[in-house]
Amino acid sequence: MYLFYVVNLVRFIIILPSMEQHNLNGQGYFQVESYFIWPDGSGEVLEQDCITCQSVLSKSLGSLSEWKSRLEVTHHSGYNMIHFTPVQILNRISNSSYSISDHHKLNPLFQGTYEELKLLIDNMAKQWRILSITDLVYNHAASDCELLKQHPEAAYNLINSPHLKPAVLLDSILMQFTSDISEGKLFPKGIPAEIKEHHLSIIHNYLLDEKLVEYRFWEYYVCNTNLLVEQFNRQLALLNDCPDKPLYDNDNLIEINHGQYQRMKSFIDLDLAEKIYFYKREYLSTKQEWINEACNQLRNRLNYLNTIVCQKLNGNLTRAVDNCIASCRYHFFSYDGPKYKILSLPSTPFVGNYFYYPNEEFKHPDEINQLIENDLHYQSFVMAHNGWIINDDPLRNFADEGHESYLRRDILQWSDLIKLRFGTKYEDCPSLYNYMKEYTRLVATTFHGCRLDNCHSTPLWFAQEMMDYAREINPNFYINAELSTGNIKSDVRFINQIGINSILKESHRAFDPYELGQMISFVSESDPIGSFNKSRICKLLPTKPYAWFYDQTHDNPCQIERRSVEDSITRSACVTMANCSTGSNRGYDELIPHHIDVVHETRFYSKWGYQNKQINEKTAIISIKKSLNKLHMDLFQQGFTQLMVDQLSTSALLITRHNPETHKSISLLPQIRQSIINIKQTIKQFSNPTSQFNKIVKNLTLIDLERVLYRTSDEEQSDGKGFDVYIIPDYGKLNYCGLQAIITILDQIRLFNQLKHPLVLNLKQGNWLMNYIANRLKIYSNTKQLGEWYDNVFRYINSLSRLMVPIYFDLIIRNSYELLLEHGSSLMSSFIRQSSIFIRSLAQTSIQLISITPNSRLPLLSPNLCEPRPFTEKNEQTFEIIQQIPSLATGFPYFASDIWRNSSRNTFTSLRGLLLLTGRYEEARYLVLSYGGCLRHGLIPNLLADGKISRYNSRDSVWWWLYSISNYTNIVPDGYKILSDKVSRLYPTHDSPIQPVGSHDQFLYDVIHEVLRCHIQLLSFRERGAGHSLDPNMNDEGFNNQIGVDSKTGFVFGGNRWNCGTWMDKMGSSEKASNKGHPATPRDGSAIELIALCRTTISWLIHMNKKNYYPYDSVETSSGTSGKTKLLLTDWLNRIDENFEKEFWIDESNTSGFVNRRQIYKDTINSTLQWTDYQLRPNFLIAAVIAPEMFNKTNIWLALKQVETILLGKYGIKTLDPSDYNYVGDYVNDDDSHDYKRAHGFNYHNGPEW
Repeated sequence: MYLFYVVNLVRFIIILPSMEQHNLNGQGYFQVESYFIWPDGSGEVLEQDCITCQSVLSKSLGSLSEWKSRLEVTHHSGYNMIHFTPVQILNRISNSSYSISDHHKLNPLFQGTYEELKLLIDNMAKQWRILSITDLVYNHAASDCELLKQHPEAAYNLINSPHLKPAVLLDSILMQFTSDISEGKLFPKGIPAEIKEHHLSIIHNYLLDEKLVEYRFWEYYVCNTNLLVEQFNRQLALLNDCPDKPLYDNDNLIEINHGQYQRMKSFIDLDLAEKIYFYKREYLSTKQEWINEACNQLRNRLNYLNTIVCQKLNGNLTRAVDNCIASCRYHFFSYDGPKYKILSLPSTPFVGNYFYYPNEEFKHPDEINQLIENDLHYQSFVMAHNGWIINDDPLRNFADEGHESYLRRDILQWSDLIKLRFGTKYEDCPSLYNYMKEYTRLVATTFHGCRLDNCHSTPLWFAQEMMDYAREINPNFYINAELSTGNIKSDVRFINQIGINSILKESHRAFDPYELGQMISFVSESDPIGSFNKSRICKLLPTKPYAWFYDQTHDNPCQIERRSVEDSITRSACVTMANCSTGSNRGYDELIPHHIDVVHETRFYSKWGYQNKQINEKTAIISIKKSLNKLHMDLFQQGFTQLMVDQLSTSALLITRHNPETHKSISLLPQIRQSIINIKQTIKQFSNPTSQFNKIVKNLTLIDLERVLYRTSDEEQSDGKGFDVYIIPDYGKLNYCGLQAIITILDQIRLFNQLKHPLVLNLKQGNWLMNYIANRLKIYSNTKQLGEWYDNVFRYINSLSRLMVPIYFDLIIRNSYELLLEHGSSLMSSFIRQSSIFIRSLAQTSIQLISITPNSRLPLLSPNLCEPRPFTEKNEQTFEIIQQIPSLATGFPYFASDIWRNSSRNTFTSLRGLLLLTGRYEEARYLVLSYGGCLRHGLIPNLLADGKISRYNSRDSVWWWLYSISNYTNIVPDGYKILSDKVSRLYPTHDSPIQPVGSHDQFLYDVIHEVLRCHIQLLSFRERGAGHSLDPNMNDEGFNNQIGVDSKTGFVFGGNRWNCGTWMDKMGSSEKASNKGHPATPRDGSAIELIALCRTTISWLIHMNKKNYYPYDSVETSSGTSGKTKLLLTDWLNRIDENFEKEFWIDESNTSGFVNRRQIYKDTINSTLQWTDYQLRPNFLIAAVIAPEMFNKTNIWLALKQVETILLGKYGIKTLDPSDYNYVGDYVNDDDSHDYKRAHGFNYHNGPEW
């Protein structure tokens, strides 16, 4: 007969690729939820959430032959699992259910064998469908345990734990104290046997100031200073040489070692003392003087250390007496304590004993004092009792040396249990390990699972090995744990490492309905009602520990005594509604009005039947509990996976279980039914290609989708329609006006089920967000129908209970959002449509960044432009002709509108990816021609500003523009035709005023030729409007610019040290740090990526010329002295190729004083600040992608290895070599320090990863 469930623990280890296989970089555990298949052949499964368990005291069942008749009560009460307390032989004196004397033998009370017990358990599983688990008690044993008689080393005794000697002496003093009181010996001191609470202060003073002083505890901790100094003196006298200086100069290294904790036998490392104190001193002249000085210093150190340990000891003893007084106060005077009357041994002592003594005999402290010093056999059998410490770290072994919990009397001890000493590995105590392994085997072969008793006090390594062993024997072994670390992280560590399936939670810890409601919500494996539907792709996320929720456990007081009999049904019903395993204790359903004690109970449970003193369905709440247990299983099996707990009043809870598929609850709201039906019909539209929603979506363009999905605050405000991004109270402004902002938040809400998120609360409180979505779209003609569709659907949602609004809002928004994304991809190129989700997601940035923004318009295109031409409209107020040309935003949120939106560098570095590869050819064409119309000084403007107030301070933008045109001709079908498109020149000469559109048209190929001619010709100019109003941070010389081509190398060059004309364009602005007007990276001279752009442009133009698409094969210039000169494009190309490696490669033999790294490419050549040429920056990577033909294959691979080693970072590529003097890796734009390299973000391109 077998019972199956899936493997529930997988261990994984993380090994970083750069590390050796044996170097572990982390490890963890995956827990897989278990389930049971009944062994009756039905194939039916018992899910973990359906478990209903009853705990029984095994010793109260009688002989095995009577078990079934007594357990029939459990069967007829509807439980499907029984938890048995330990079935082994118990302590002969206490008979406590958890004080096991022999872990390998059944309790003789049962009159049976393990085989007979297993047969009974298997029959219950098959016939009654009841599983069985029992306790595994590892961390302690009964004081009369057979193992400890043969192997005392398995306990904490005075041989393996000599640090406990002072605690043992203190324990014996306290036991003798009770004896002395009971005999009246302390009556003269004002301490009678029948004490009152005011006597506690007298006891405190007597113990601390008189009795403990008598036994000189300090002798266990201090060293004999005179003896050690004398030994040190003799040791130094034997040395031949004295060092000139000490080997160590820190006498804090000298520490007292207490050894075996014998009086006045503590010691120090004299060899270490020699290396610290013995050396030649200038003010002394002889060896004896050096020895004397060393001995004096050691004496001072020892006296200091003795003082410290005495102070610590005094604090510990004071703490011990305080704890004793607190314990006595609880047991004798506290309202919730047992209220003992008289001090006596052994029944009602002053405090309980912390140690087991041979033959359980409490000897006088004077005798103990001698025995723990001299008698090894006695020391072997003095063993520490187990217990627990309130709010202690469960991973800390309070019996280890250094914790002093036994001396401080911090432990709430169990005086019939010996704490077992497992150590940290098998070799520390093999006898105990082997003994417990056999114990584990017996349980694993008999029961379906276990309850790990006192799990938090069991060594983790040992519990893990035992549970692994149990699952080797029985792969179906279920592990429940009593785990009370007081810290959720500690709980999780135990759960993961041991492979625990569930942990005990007790409802009685809730003192009022509010706490009970909170507890039910916490323990339940449920999403709250109104939770968002799970994504189709589920992320692997950590979950909270699985709970086993009890209305009453077997080891806690009876709730009828603490509350009332009426509380029993109420509490059970509340526990039933929890979506997790549940449990109860035998006697609870029978309304037994007292605690069935695990220690003192000697009676047997009643049997099932209809005779006198028997139990049947009419007894107490047996039949009610059966119904509740059935309800608990039905709720899970029928899909009621959501839960909500409402606090109706201070004395009432409303607990609701909800089925998110059928939308039924155990209590229904009839008025919502029709709305849900309408919403269901709406949702079906998303999968129907002929539905109204799909028809509306198919009419949307990519520009329309940008408005629906994205659109920043600045873009929206520029429309002048009165809308802005939505503001959620207690959250703030959304990032976009469109659906993406909402979806991003909903993703996080769904991931962590954050039902108190401000967005969720906003939806529950009103319809504002839904109205915003619909109304915003309705004011634009292209999106009006979509806005009306949303408006109609939101009316259905608004009629629901507000509790349900967020979930259905999410359904509508998410499904419509996904369809809108699909539609956007369908409007793009086949490359995008047929690519992976990752590529399609990247393509969304094309929709995101490209839009029509009224306050950031592009210059008008020529009216003579051939088709297709952009759509135009006339402003009815100004009669201005407006072309609807989309522009590409430089970035969000700060560069989305006005002058900052249209940046040529950002536009044309992005044009290939965002427009050409996505198939947006018309928009790409319009951008090329618009910027081309603003050409001036052989450059296109960096910031466009409608072409009217443009700045020509970018040397690289024009080359990126040319590179984009080459990509256009290569990618777009018949793309070469763009070269013959008409460009309306705004500035046909360098100094001409702006021209009306269409008044000076040129073919694009002529504009391109002008760019090359201006560079070959060499051109210098000063920016128009130069000065503070144009750029408040620029040095006056920075407004001067030049461009040109080196006639020897063919390299394009330009700029000066006071401006920054490439993409690394940070201009200093801090007067405090003196970097204002200083470009952080001027990169004047010939920048490597500009040479690559120039080279690939020339190569492309040569190709276009051969195909007769470009009419020029050379560039002709004129000068006043030499007349006209002509440079063939092929010659220009050859000069670049012949000189590139020679000028830029830094090989191993380079002897320049500026070299910092070798086997790299220079960043620039011929810059004003020569050392900047030699900086390692990532710009050569751009060059290598654009013009790989320039590079030597061997050299580029060497350089790439350098990049991988030096520049590759966690987030991207560092912009500067970390070994460079100017490197600052963290960018802080608002840094207002005096640091030249950092202030005002001066290091923007000097280190931070891009």
